[in-house]
Amino acid sequence: MSDLFRDRQRTLFSREPTDSDATPMNSADLIQGATLIGAMLAYPMYGTLICQVSSYYKRFPDDLRHLKVLVALILLTSTVGLVINVNLIWYYCIQRGIGVDPHIFRFCDHWTISAFFIPNEITCFLAEALFLKRMWALSRKRYPTILAFVPFMLGWVFTIVYIQGMFRHWCYPELQLNQVVLSSFPFLPILQLTPPLPLAALPLHMLWLPFPLRWLHRRNDVHPPLPANVRHANRDQEQTEFREDCEFVGGLDAFYWIDYVLCILIWVDVRVSAVAFVLTYILLPDTYIALAIYLVRGNIYANAVLALLHVRTRYRRVADEVISLHVQVQTVNGARAGNGGDSDGLTRRSRS
Repeated sequence: MSDLFRDRQRTLFSREPTDSDATPMNSADLIQGATLIGAMLAYPMYGTLICQVSSYYKRFPDDLRHLKVLVALILLTSTVGLVINVNLIWYYCIQRGIGVDPHIFRFCDHWTISAFFIPNEITCFLAEALFLKRMWALSRKRYPTILAFVPFMLGWVFTIVYIQGMFRHWCYPELQLNQVVLSSFPFLPILQLTPPLPLAALPLHMLWLPFPLRWLHRRNDVHPPLPANVRHANRDQEQTEFREDCEFVGGLDAFYWIDYVLCILIWVDVRVSAVAFVLTYILLPDTYIALAIYLVRGNIYANAVLALLHVRTRYRRVADEVISLHVQVQTVNGARAGNGGDSDGLTRRSRS
């Protein structure tokens, strides 16, 4: 890829670049600072991801196969992104133009900037696909998931177009041609006056904002990612009768809302990173702060997925206690009614 990068650089420089061509890339020092700050945050978060993945496979050996594959893919894409990020840091912060033409170092993007988009966006895609799947599985109404799926696909159309443009145009001023493609849509007039961003984040992450806030007021419609046995117990008529006899279920509601708030906080953390990336790219294009945020965004998504998978542990523990107490109450009621005391049979019926 590096040979292709050099060939494209020689081809694109058919004339001497001027200072006007350097806008908004006035100096490679800006990229150096942005990549260094982003790496300082991304590397510790990758270490946290390693710990979370190791803990996940240890604590959930019987999890569904597709979840195990999802976690493995997220770890793989995050690792590939880290390797590319190391090359990016080496080129801009350590090598610093040694052995590179000064004009190329100043006016051309290194291949790692373009390549980093691929594993990073795949990581975000896997996380968002999991969220959409859980929305579909946990919601009684399908239209919120369908409405969220539309900007999800729209965002990926823009992402693919943008990445193709980045690999087609490496240097200024030709690199600005990639901006023309994204700023030509009439329904995005805000981008006509600012350098258009890689719209992987804008349609999806901005349009998803109203959904979870609305769900907070509709507990009976959508539940947070609980294990199946807790959801079924909450909806089962026998469990409703059990609530009247056992105050322990009030504690279950407390766990429900505490971890629901935790899930929302994780979601807000993911969305804040996406919105911050969009706003800094639009409002502060000359600072490359957006690049620093983008270097961290994939790790935020990956850690958010693992955090949501780990939070199910306490629900499983509480659910087992609820089922155990449910069986005991049903056994006592059955004995009083003269229905016998076959606890095994009651256990099977209560879990059905």
